[in-house]
Amino acid sequence: VFKQADIEFADQAALFFNSGILFYVMMFVTALTVYSGIEYIWVNSELFKKEQQPS
Repeated sequence: VFKQADIEFADQAALFFNSGILFYVMMFVTALTVYSGIEYIWVNSELFKKEQQPS
């Protein structure tokens, strides 16, 4: 259906997807997610401590 269709920005989109920038964007998002998780555990460490039962 779309063979030889004139699609605007097709060349620019192909260049964007093949340029490798998505790899770096994904690495940034991954690093941000890991940082966020570590910070959450660090800030809320009191929530993760087990309550000690009185003997």
